[in-house]
Amino acid sequence: MSHIGQHHHHSSEHVKIEPINFLAASDDVQVTPNVTGVELNEPGQFAEGTNPISISRLTMEPNTGFERHTHPHNHVLVILEGGGFLVYDRGDRVDVRLDFTAGDVFNVPGTNEHAVSAGDKGITMLSIGSPAMRLIDPERMVFIEKQHRWMIPKIIEQINKNKSESDMDE
Repeated sequence: MSHIGQHHHHSSEHVKIEPINFLAASDDVQVTPNVTGVELNEPGQFAEGTNPISISRLTMEPNTGFERHTHPHNHVLVILEGGGFLVYDRGDRVDVRLDFTAGDVFNVPGTNEHAVSAGDKGITMLSIGSPAMRLIDPERMVFIEKQHRWMIPKIIEQINKNKSESDMDE
């Protein structure tokens, strides 16, 4: 029996889904002192019951980086410009170094400790992760060394302070 050319009739209504231009970006977010990010999508744009992903573009200043950290989620990094290296614990307390440059795409198992460093040209990259998390969600990036854990909460505090000041102006 051939199904070619036949239309399937479903009892449920089709959900109308608009195509999304992920490159229409929201404002820059200060992730750490040397890294700014732009969230390129809204996690709520995905159909209910599916696995939402977050897509952000991160820009890292030359010769800076993220100290060792983990994430509760996995993410794929797509290097758009520049280059640098990733150091990660492969799961048995042995560190591996992965050098990368523009055009490289790789998976980062978020729960393994890792650090990202930019070279002389800095890095612009896409970070695509699931489950979806906001750039400044305090759960998104957990720094291994306590002295680096101030960054995210302090930046959130600053954003909230700016927001409440602008609310007062209205």
